[in-house]
Amino acid sequence: MNKKSFLMPHVCQKIGWVLLILAPVYLVLMTLAFNTFHLFEQRYSYLSIMGVQLLLFLGMFFIALSREKEEDEMIRELRLSSVAIIAYIQFSIYILFSIFQTIGVASFSNNWLAFYQSLPWFPYVKALLGFGISFFGYIVIFKIRLLVLRREARKQKDNEMLCFGQDD
Repeated sequence: MNKKSFLMPHVCQKIGWVLLILAPVYLVLMTLAFNTFHLFEQRYSYLSIMGVQLLLFLGMFFIALSREKEEDEMIRELRLSSVAIIAYIQFSIYILFSIFQTIGVASFSNNWLAFYQSLPWFPYVKALLGFGISFFGYIVIFKIRLLVLRREARKQKDNEMLCFGQDD
């Protein structure tokens, strides 16, 4: 029975890696354009930050939701368990930040939160912490576990080849 998959084709994963690599390049170019060469007015710098954020999110989206070259039941299980691991991590971070914010509000009269919220990059960091860490964490966890699984399979195959060669 063929189960319907909501994953994108493998070529989208390659596009995602290209977008992920382009994000810091774009950031450096925009920083030079605004600060060194003064090509644009500083009031438009938020657009470059949004561009970097868009490249990062799209890249991570394509990488996380694209098929591997060989997609089987084991890789599907790895995907599911990686999502569960990142959900536990995200929930733990949320609980810790909630406790920290509650303690901070009670003892520091919310001054530290007001300071961070006044920084111009706060909304971007907040978005990256919420949405970006989930995708990035999933990608890191899934890719590391997939690498370990493939190495173990390769070792097992090499050991079988050695044992098979010794029987002759």
